[in-house]
Amino acid sequence: MPRLPQLSLCALIPLVLSGCGSSSSGGDTASKPPKQILSDVQSAVAKVHSYHLAGTITDKDGPGQLVGDVAAPSSLRFTIKQGGRAAQLVVTGSNAYLRASRSFWQSQGGIPAKAIKLLSNRWVKVPASAKGGPGDLVAEFAPKNFARCLASQTGTVTKGGTKTFSGQKVVVLQDKGDKPGTNPGQLYIAASGPALPLRVLQTGPQKPGGSADPTCGGGSDTTKSADVRLSNFDKDVKISAPPGALDLQKLAAGGGSTNSA
Repeated sequence: MPRLPQLSLCALIPLVLSGCGSSSSGGDTASKPPKQILSDVQSAVAKVHSYHLAGTITDKDGPGQLVGDVAAPSSLRFTIKQGGRAAQLVVTGSNAYLRASRSFWQSQGGIPAKAIKLLSNRWVKVPASAKGGPGDLVAEFAPKNFARCLASQTGTVTKGGTKTFSGQKVVVLQDKGDKPGTNPGQLYIAASGPALPLRVLQTGPQKPGGSADPTCGGGSDTTKSADVRLSNFDKDVKISAPPGALDLQKLAAGGGSTNSA
């Protein structure tokens, strides 16, 4: 399916979702051709202010789980688990906060044991502006960019009929992933109302080659399979900074106070 943003949280889990994504959405989605459905999906997602996602991803490091909420224009909250490692990430505006397990910090390499003890299972304020960091992650998953990335790369897309998913009728689009830089998979789209994507399935690895879009994660994807469900579109989501977080930059510089502002 076309590429969605790649999630890379301190190199813990690279995640590329595959989905399908401009004209107005709505109406009888099942009666439309694939290209029109993709256009409607892109238009519908671009208008969304918030959404929830949850799913499983398997990459070169094994199976992992992701649960999160995204709120426009610049907030998100993710929980990620893989191989005994776990991390929570909160981004609000220009500030980012991470709470991770001991095994996560140990996996980063080069961190002294004393620092690992201090950081483990504590909220830590981390730099949000570094390339590939939390700030880029927010930009990638923001609804408008998310919508654009839905349509950035596709293989041969065909209609796979309709079915019922979570009690709702959906139209299934299938992507062969037969062009460089694309992945094989399926996208479940609401059959009535706004053409919102409800389930994203990646069924195989990315085909080598192609021109990666850096605003959609970019680079080569190691994801082998994924099953991600999207829901709670435009629900009221409150994402706030955790209290009492340590300031990682001050710790690294050997500063006195470790509490963030």
